[in-house]
Amino acid sequence: MKIAFRFASSSQIGNGHLSRCLSLARRLQSDGAQISFILSSLNSSIKAKLEEIHSVSVVLLGENASVDKFKEVLGNGFDWLIIDDYSLDIAFERAVRPTVPKLAVIDDLLRPHDCDIIVDQNLGRSDMDYESLVPKGCKIMTGPSYALLQPAFSEERSKGLQLRKRLDRVLCYFGGGDVEKIILAAIRALDEQELPYDLVLGNSSFPAVNERAKESQFCQVFDFVDDIAKMMSQSSLFL
Repeated sequence: MKIAFRFASSSQIGNGHLSRCLSLARRLQSDGAQISFILSSLNSSIKAKLEEIHSVSVVLLGENASVDKFKEVLGNGFDWLIIDDYSLDIAFERAVRPTVPKLAVIDDLLRPHDCDIIVDQNLGRSDMDYESLVPKGCKIMTGPSYALLQPAFSEERSKGLQLRKRLDRVLCYFGGGDVEKIILAAIRALDEQELPYDLVLGNSSFPAVNERAKESQFCQVFDFVDDIAKMMSQSSLFL
């Protein structure tokens, strides 16, 4: 089975869409699927993440590529297209539907879709929320039980639940977006509470955050970690 992914990633929206798609792609690949990513562009950070999955192909369409160009790529025998991109709406879905047998959408904006599967992992979301927004026969998958996470998160969960009985260490990770002001606010708040905390910056560069963190006696900064699930299990609170 050939499966194509289309996701969005930028400094404004962060890397959440990328992470969700990588989790799903790994699982599908383990079941024997051939995985491709159809993207407009590819920066070094995204490239490094995609290279974590072996034997995947990446198709670069270029910025502002037309729907016809996208359909041309999809016409190369793909069985499924999986979309996780706020900028693509029902008009795009209807345009590409004739080109690919099945279409799945990952979204959390509660808007109309023309697809075979809709996944919305938001807390409090229910199937009824989408009944009038998707075609009859569309499989609706809502709520945290459908969260697209790496297996390590569920494996470490029981350890983390024990630590949450007390508040003695906090883990802060706000993703790859433009979140410098949010991080600085978190540092101020946690320092006021005199709580020890770990701050993960990922691949992002925040000079003001690094300077402020050096002044804190409670903060430990990590530029990159490859096992965020384990760090979460060792923390009593995750921001």
